[in-house]
Amino acid sequence: MIWLIFIVFCATFFIHDYAFGYIDPGTGSVVFSALGYIIASAAAFLALFLRPIKHLISKLFRRGGDPAVKGDDSEQN
Repeated sequence: MIWLIFIVFCATFFIHDYAFGYIDPGTGSVVFSALGYIIASAAAFLALFLRPIKHLISKLFRRGGDPAVKGDDSEQN
């Protein structure tokens, strides 16, 4: 039964005639702008959400020694 499904899948998607499709000239700009949005979203996610988590983890697993860490604002007067 699985072989039959596999053969039907191959016959449907891999053995085909010509596709008479048209790609509009504006499609490339849509693809590039979507790619830009994806990259910008990933950068914003990394900057806004992962930095506090990284700071918390580094604070939890800090080794003993000087309690003032470079960039720590807790001991300012």
